[in-house]
Amino acid sequence: MGPLGGLNPIVGNPDHVAALGAWCYELAAELDGLSAALANILVDEFWSSDAGVEFGTLVTSISSRARQASYRFQHAADVYGRDVYHGYASDLDTAQREAKTQVSALTDPALMFNNPPGWTAEPASDAGKQLNLIVERLEAQGAAAAAKLTWFATNDGLADGSTPLPLGESEDEHFAATTDAALLRVLLNGGDPTSIPGAPDLSGAPDLNAKLAIIAKELANRQKDPAFLQDFMDQAADSLPGIARALSTSDHGTLVPFDPNAQSTLRLFASALAAAATGTNLTPSALAKLEAPADPWSMAMLLKYGPSGAAYGTGQGALLLAKLTQNAEHQLQPTGLTPSPEWPPELEPLNAILRRAAENGEAARIALGDGTPLAAELARHLLITQSLVHVTESRTLVDQEKWVRSDHGTTDGNAEAAFLLAAGIPPSRDGSDPYAIAAVLNVFSTASDLHIEHQSSTLIGPVKTALQAYTAVYVDDLAMSTSNYGRRQLGHGPPPWVATNGGDVTNILELAYGSDSHEWQQFRSGILNQAVDSIAAGSDKHMADAPFSDYIRLGKLNGIANDIESGWSRAGAMSADQAASTRLMLANAALGAFGNLSLDSVSHPSSLYSQPIAGGGAPLLEKLVPSWFGTHHLDTVNDQINADNKGSDTNLQVLVARALLKSGTMDPAAANELRSAMPETNGGDVVPFIGWSSKHFTDSAYSLYGDKLSTIYTNLQTQFDREQD
Repeated sequence: MGPLGGLNPIVGNPDHVAALGAWCYELAAELDGLSAALANILVDEFWSSDAGVEFGTLVTSISSRARQASYRFQHAADVYGRDVYHGYASDLDTAQREAKTQVSALTDPALMFNNPPGWTAEPASDAGKQLNLIVERLEAQGAAAAAKLTWFATNDGLADGSTPLPLGESEDEHFAATTDAALLRVLLNGGDPTSIPGAPDLSGAPDLNAKLAIIAKELANRQKDPAFLQDFMDQAADSLPGIARALSTSDHGTLVPFDPNAQSTLRLFASALAAAATGTNLTPSALAKLEAPADPWSMAMLLKYGPSGAAYGTGQGALLLAKLTQNAEHQLQPTGLTPSPEWPPELEPLNAILRRAAENGEAARIALGDGTPLAAELARHLLITQSLVHVTESRTLVDQEKWVRSDHGTTDGNAEAAFLLAAGIPPSRDGSDPYAIAAVLNVFSTASDLHIEHQSSTLIGPVKTALQAYTAVYVDDLAMSTSNYGRRQLGHGPPPWVATNGGDVTNILELAYGSDSHEWQQFRSGILNQAVDSIAAGSDKHMADAPFSDYIRLGKLNGIANDIESGWSRAGAMSADQAASTRLMLANAALGAFGNLSLDSVSHPSSLYSQPIAGGGAPLLEKLVPSWFGTHHLDTVNDQINADNKGSDTNLQVLVARALLKSGTMDPAAANELRSAMPETNGGDVVPFIGWSSKHFTDSAYSLYGDKLSTIYTNLQTQFDREQD
């Protein structure tokens, strides 16, 4: 061994540190025993006098202070370590042993004095580097130990043993959570991270994202530690919503998409939030701060790059996403709101928030069904309408038609549509979800109100499809509502149902469809099929999944649908008549033939103008181009509507017969006879069916649950006709 071989550059005595730890532990135990003994003095009933109460107060105070001191010394013992295998005593012992090994390498006589051929100073240099690393590590461990000792001695929550930590959290976990939360807060505010006792060394991190990533990775390593996550979220709830904003950059007033490193950091923080929100791990204080952040865009970006909304679970997680959706829509939707800097489509905030809530499902139902003013406001924002307006192009001064939206929602409306579908489909009627049916009532009520307020507006494509899905799934509710003349409310059933009223039903259907389309015809077919099932099931609902609305109300809904469709046809005809009237006016103006007697019906929209003539001898232009000047569209449509309604009798009889077959109550031979007469069996020919119905519709042998087929048909026809009056 060389002359320096016995030296150790790291001073200190691990055994002395461990002895101090052991002494602190023993003192903590004595103080804890003293606290318990003092508390036991007050167990009996001898202290009820004034002096006894005063004495008891003094004893309680001393007991509490003894316990407080016990906690502090107990934690100090953990920091020091009660032997050289724990705490700072272990850190010091390990460092000294490693350092001694490196010093031995530095003082090897073979290297220092004999200098063999080819010898260089590299081995000594490597040993020196290792010594520096050991010293730096021990300094960091010592600083952390000192920070813990200071924190344990001054922290109010830890100093009082009567305040238990959440979820059985250890003191070290609490210290780590507090340190990470404080470090995050300092970084986002541009402060000095070295001011946080026990904080990790961030000097090697080149930028803010790299520094935040260190905290994010710590959270990722503690994903399965609910106590730590709860503690961290409780202290960092003010900071989390600001992370995305701190990482954002802009170019000429427009936000730049996040680079992969920033996306990774946001994903780790969002994953920690989702893990903490699952179950009941968020305190009320943290939940209130997270669900209504001052910067909803920044919070939206955190969600965007995080896990699916399903990862937030039910309970608190769903409530967080629901309230966040309500508040974000409230903050971001006001007319005239211009973000600064502006966000590109891929950084649209509402898209991210709505999609996470829709993926969760329960969050969407809470957001629309909790009965708050924000829920009603949200429904209006989700049912995006647009209107066709005339605008003049400034450069060419050409008047053009343009669709103008009524909102500041997502660009394509797909996120709003997905949210609506998640909130109301499939229906939840078993009573397990108090928000589900209330959410549908909110959507239907808002749809009706919007149609009354903006009759010239229409829903954008995806949202329109979503509302159509509502009408199809809740066709029973719409049918029941045709006979409801009270206020909008939840029908308690069973099963619970959405009670609007007849006027609402018309408004909802007109807003959802707006014209005679393929989707509209599918809906109308759905009404009739539902009526068939209702008839086949009977009043006691003998079929599985039988409609809860009776066929009479479904017949009335079919009548309302028929009336709506007739209105569309009449409106189209009147528009065509008006166009013809305009052409006639222009032609009269061109020929100078004003004031001629009208050749049209006085009730017709075009009756203000005659067929254009010139000098009384020119041929009528209508005879030259009859389709251009045709002004009898409305009359033709009215005639067709009347004819269609008169021809509905046989169709309704076919529906009743189909229900009889579907009920399974017929004799096999009679059922075969009916099947052979049905129009679908005969290529659409109704003659065989008319022959069968004339013999059996009034025959009690062909009744369904006690009612003759003719009675069922009459009831159905009465409701259908009532809506045509």
